[in-house]
Amino acid sequence: MKLLSLKNINWNPETVTLLLLGLSFFVGIWHGLPQLTIIADENYFVGGVLRAMENKTILPAPDDVPYGTLTYFFSYVAIAFYLVILSPFFGFNLDALKSFLIQSPEFVYIIPRALSAIFAMGYLYFIYKLLKREVDDRGVRTVFLILLFTNMLTVLILHTGKMWVLSTLLAVMSFYYLYQTIMANDEISAKRHSLKSIVLGFLAAANFPLNAIFLINIPVLLIWFRKNKKLLGKLVLFSLIGLIIYAGITALNFTSVKNQVISIFTNYNPVLDTNTAPEASVLQSFGAQLTKIFAFFPLLLAMLPFGIARRVKNKKLLVISLVYFLTYFISISVVANWATDLYSYTRYSFPLVFFIFFIILSFNYSFSRWFYGVAAISVLYFVFTIYYLAAPTTYNLAEIYVAQNLNKENAVVVNEIWTLQLPKNKASYELNQEYFCASKCQNVIANDLYSDIKPLIIDKHTQETFELPKDKTIYYLKNELQDEKNYKLLASFSNDVGLHFGVEGRMANYFDWDLFLAKHFGSNIYIYEQL
Repeated sequence: MKLLSLKNINWNPETVTLLLLGLSFFVGIWHGLPQLTIIADENYFVGGVLRAMENKTILPAPDDVPYGTLTYFFSYVAIAFYLVILSPFFGFNLDALKSFLIQSPEFVYIIPRALSAIFAMGYLYFIYKLLKREVDDRGVRTVFLILLFTNMLTVLILHTGKMWVLSTLLAVMSFYYLYQTIMANDEISAKRHSLKSIVLGFLAAANFPLNAIFLINIPVLLIWFRKNKKLLGKLVLFSLIGLIIYAGITALNFTSVKNQVISIFTNYNPVLDTNTAPEASVLQSFGAQLTKIFAFFPLLLAMLPFGIARRVKNKKLLVISLVYFLTYFISISVVANWATDLYSYTRYSFPLVFFIFFIILSFNYSFSRWFYGVAAISVLYFVFTIYYLAAPTTYNLAEIYVAQNLNKENAVVVNEIWTLQLPKNKASYELNQEYFCASKCQNVIANDLYSDIKPLIIDKHTQETFELPKDKTIYYLKNELQDEKNYKLLASFSNDVGLHFGVEGRMANYFDWDLFLAKHFGSNIYIYEQL
């Protein structure tokens, strides 16, 4: 068999686009590191894994991984493999390796993000397979690939270690095999594809409880093949197989999954308890989710008139795409009504981009010169998004400034930036509240680590009773400008665009022109010396 050679590849705009998109998944996965709190939820798949390893088990501790059970297990395997690779560099001394990981956890946080980049390749593979079947024009396929995978929300989510990456991939794969089932020309293929669709739907639900809505494929299949009694029996059997797999996975993290489901209907929706989170009415929630669709996916929606003008090409694809879109849209509008503004919980809109894409794909298209303009606009937003992901955040810049300019023994640095984590020495960690003195804190105190860090670092974890010493120079890190009578401004890292941009905040809105004025992701940070 001949080895794959670059000479054998048919180089054309479509091939180059696929290659560049594949590479782009890995650009910026280091975003924000060594800061660990810029992207939420990743700790479950790093800290949860490392704590399980320390306890010599593969199972997460109760409530250590509230959701993303499958993401956790994938991360466990990847991190274990990574640690095996690292071991020779520490002379196979596990204590030395453990100490390194406690002091430099950012070297492990890159693993879930690298996994997400690999999962992103899975998205590309299945989407391209669907495109190849539905769209004959190579130019149209290329434009569709660009619009989907350079969409800002798509780029942002796929560059994180969040459970949404795997969860939505499983849903997309389940949808793909549902599509294959209803398009199958023989019963054997229909059985094979329907089994995959149903099992993948249950796997998506096992990774995140809300994803149980993607089991809509089962009633779709039952209705679609209602006259085929033999296949109906198989569908029931396949559903039982999927349910057993789901139960087995859920049992491995049952306490966390149970509490996660309960929290949805107590902390967020006051069915069993009083509400502890802001929420919108169902009508307001519908409006908010609809606004997000037009704000986050306008370039994809811009393609729809071109297809409608040439009518529907695949009615079957249109029907199941609409079923998935409406089911998910209604579900998040009713259940996830804690997303009260445009930028809150934007990740819940992530699956919608694929169902909108499938709806668009069901129409007929011929290449138009207007497509160049739409694709160019999408690439422009993509370039800015990738730049912000790859560049240091304001938190990184502030950390570097403190290390280079405030590393003095007679200094106290008061960090009032909630998201910013400054390295702390033994004396600083000894002031931590007991609840916040976990593995790293305990290790630094026990072994007097970070002795090269001279100032006392005070932050949100410091004991509330601590009083600032009067015989030392006090420095403050603040989010807002202060009165110059009491403070001397030493440095600032700001964007001057109002609410800051970031993966977890203001982002993905194509009508927010401030995106082009920002310098970095992250909140405004002002560093002062107290006079």
